[in-house]
Amino acid sequence: MASLLDLARSTLSMALGPQLPALPFSVGPPMLDQPLLAFWALHSGARKDDLSPVTVFVFDAVRNRDKLPLAQNALKRAKTIRHPDLLRFIDGCETDTQIIIGTEFALPIAAQLRSARDDALVALGLFKVASALKFLTQDCAMIHGNVCLASVFATQAGEWKLGALDLLCSLSEESPVLLRYADSISRSVLFVPPEIAKASFAALRSVPGHAFDAWGFAGLVNQIYNGPDARIDETSPPAAIPQKLHLIFQKLHHQNPKMRPTFEKLLASGASPDGFFDSAFIKSSLFLEQFALKDEHEKDAYFNSLNASVASFPIDFCKYKILPEVIKALDFGGGGAKALGPILKIGSRLEEADFTTLIVPIITRLFSSPDRAIRVTLCDNLASYIDRLTTKIVSEKIFPNLASGFSDTSAIVRESTLKSILVIIPKLTERIINNDLLRHLARLQADPEPGIRTNTTICLGKMAPHLSDAIKKKILAMAFIRSLNDGFPPARKAGLMALAATIDSYDPAEIVQKIIPSMSPLLLDTEKSIRTHTLKNMSLFLKRIEQHAETMPETAAVPKANGTADSAAGAASAAAPASASGASDSWAGWAISAVSSRIVTSVAGRDSPAGSTASPASAPASASVPQLPAPAQGLTAASTRASVQSSSPSRTSTGSPQPGVSSSVGQSSFGQSSFGQSSFGQSTARPASPLSLGRATAPLTLKPSVPALSTDSWDDDWGADLGPAPAAVASKPPIASKPPPAAAASGGESAGWDSWTDDWSAPAAQGSSAAPAAGSAWGATAMPAAAGARPMTPEQREEERQKRREAIAAQREARKAGRLGAKKT
Repeated sequence: MASLLDLARSTLSMALGPQLPALPFSVGPPMLDQPLLAFWALHSGARKDDLSPVTVFVFDAVRNRDKLPLAQNALKRAKTIRHPDLLRFIDGCETDTQIIIGTEFALPIAAQLRSARDDALVALGLFKVASALKFLTQDCAMIHGNVCLASVFATQAGEWKLGALDLLCSLSEESPVLLRYADSISRSVLFVPPEIAKASFAALRSVPGHAFDAWGFAGLVNQIYNGPDARIDETSPPAAIPQKLHLIFQKLHHQNPKMRPTFEKLLASGASPDGFFDSAFIKSSLFLEQFALKDEHEKDAYFNSLNASVASFPIDFCKYKILPEVIKALDFGGGGAKALGPILKIGSRLEEADFTTLIVPIITRLFSSPDRAIRVTLCDNLASYIDRLTTKIVSEKIFPNLASGFSDTSAIVRESTLKSILVIIPKLTERIINNDLLRHLARLQADPEPGIRTNTTICLGKMAPHLSDAIKKKILAMAFIRSLNDGFPPARKAGLMALAATIDSYDPAEIVQKIIPSMSPLLLDTEKSIRTHTLKNMSLFLKRIEQHAETMPETAAVPKANGTADSAAGAASAAAPASASGASDSWAGWAISAVSSRIVTSVAGRDSPAGSTASPASAPASASVPQLPAPAQGLTAASTRASVQSSSPSRTSTGSPQPGVSSSVGQSSFGQSSFGQSSFGQSTARPASPLSLGRATAPLTLKPSVPALSTDSWDDDWGADLGPAPAAVASKPPIASKPPPAAAASGGESAGWDSWTDDWSAPAAQGSSAAPAAGSAWGATAMPAAAGARPMTPEQREEERQKRREAIAAQREARKAGRLGAKKT
């Protein structure tokens, strides 16, 4: 009956094929052409859950029936014995036809040694094998029995693991497999010790337990440095073995088994100072394996040393060994920000695909970490990995978390975030740069830390090429002018340097109206370096204006349809004396105008209510007064009076403008700068005056000449002293502007340059400012010249002159009657 059941079972198995138990991995094709140890075949495999690679050892029980006990012993020992330096067992099974053992992915070290032998990896590998043998021979009182090149495997990280546990046993067992089956395989290998060669494996019972494996370890060292076919020859010691290791090698292959050192002594002597195992690479690997047992001080010291030396470690070891362990320490505590340095250094050496898979998820996750030290480290090392990140990842995942550092309460975090902008800006979208980023920088230039304000100005100057042209015109000059008002000297110096670096971003009108006037007070700054930089800037910007002025036309006259110039302008140029024309085109012409204005004031003051009389010299001097144009049509008597009185030497005027031209130094009586405005509504071309720096001066043209006015006509045209001149309007202290209602209602969702304008319209509150704020009289816009105004006819000029005479006569009568002017006391 039993034979019938066995026959049915065998017939069914042949029909259905071999039925394997459910394994957590799949078995792939063979990886080696020749079987390992003559009966194990290596196959590739993959885990079913995460598809990670595994190594599968397959034993053919049909072809190697005589070796079946050895394969069964290997499966048994792999399941029951675990050690970090033994090949890690995943799962295995046994069927009627085969035995399967699945382990972590590893290959025989022969393949590693053939490609490129790394001395650091070899030293670490020998240390690992010696550590595994110490565990087996001393802690477990067992004998491996087959230590050779074919029994050592290298993992993906390059670490060596001891495998091939076919002969592993204890001599205290009832029937040790080593004594029964060692002759079938060990006679063919090269590492049979002399005591066994002279007798049999039974001699192992009379020698120390480690002696057999110590001889095998010496043979392994010889194979590594002298080739896989090298034999241990006492008469000709292997010269390729390093000197530090050769001393150990000589002790291990001693003819007397009792003189061979234990693996514990071998490790201790090799790890001693200046020993073969005394290296930073081995120490780093061992520390990671015992990381959880170390205290905080030891962890900090380890990460400092690892950060300094990890760049010299083999890349595979860093990728598969150090990186996972450091990430684990960072995630589960104990690592902190210091663990981030080695991660980023390893990531910089990885290929693009590995970096995207292993490093990018860590970086994006850590930018949202509440740990300030981690965020600062990420910002400081941004340059080492920013090129490996895509624009989408930076804009969508990194910048939103990075931007939170701009408003952090820690000044260190704010400063590190600011410095990282110049590195990350090439990866940001145009919308983020021109809106979100500028809004944050606008806040930082009003930061209470002076160093952050300085760095903000430098950052803005260097990121200017990334801004759109429209944004440059709106915020660059405003931002840098504000830095000129900072009470911190380096901040003012940074503003000057930023203005010079971005000079091509400004229009000539903006330079003369805003930038040059704002730099002028720094010519007398308390810091010499700032005065020096200001002088250089002034020369640079004035040269730019000079170049632009050379490209402008000589006159603003509009030609008529027939191609000829305005007849009135031609008549004026023909009638004007050559001397007057030369004066108007040179600095001397301005000086003459200034003198004549003082003479006019002296003549006009002879009828003042205070009883002042005109100087006797004033009448003859009036003969030298140059020809003056009549006031422009529509110019009121009040504005004319203010213009004349502001030029009087007895007033607090800062200059001597030409008669008919209102003073432009400081805040003018019109509420804006009007220097260069002609009394005809059309300007007259002349060289720039020192008083005109920072004001818009429209090109001036000569109007038709009128008959020269005698001294008697000054009283009729401009009047005598009409009362005290209005005091010069002092520059008011800047008032911080409030955000517009729309921006306040939207909660800061306005455009970046809008928030910049709102935040930066007033100077910084730090310290006193020597320079006026943008928006004060220095930054006022000049009235445009009426270049196309039509000249008045002689009848119109006479009519306007008659009206002024009548008004002045009425005022004189009222003053004589005591109704105007100051009362005498």
